[in-house]
Amino acid sequence: MHLREDEVYLGTKSLLAKHGWLLIGGQPPSGCNHLPVIEVKDKRMNERGSRGAYKPDLVAYKNGILMLIECKPKRNLRDIRKLREILADDARKRALLNEIDQRKALERVGVEQATSGLRIAGAVAHSGKGAAMDDLWTIIIADVSGHGTITEPKGGA
Repeated sequence: MHLREDEVYLGTKSLLAKHGWLLIGGQPPSGCNHLPVIEVKDKRMNERGSRGAYKPDLVAYKNGILMLIECKPKRNLRDIRKLREILADDARKRALLNEIDQRKALERVGVEQATSGLRIAGAVAHSGKGAAMDDLWTIIIADVSGHGTITEPKGGA
């Protein structure tokens, strides 16, 4: 049985906090959140607004790693592709770091580190089973209270 998306989101927040990750942004599946929405603009879209922008479900920080996290009830190949596209696009990674700077997202959680020194990583969070991937973190959520596992990519953090 899989958890609902909102349960995976809440469980992921709890699990990350238990493991020392600082939550700096979020886009909950429904409802409001105390975390600011972090938006990664796509420079190819010349329009104003959010069209073409990527809004990760969660953004977390720990030990120089900025992690973009997608939360779904079960492993989602579309989210995996989306994360890989963002991580392979230098312009969008620069846009992300610019957004982090403009929002003072790291400073708000007490981190004094230049975004230029951050490593950007991606993670998929879901309930059920899931194998480690070569390039993305895998977060398996057992319940909303944060029981689960965080697995680094097989290729290294």
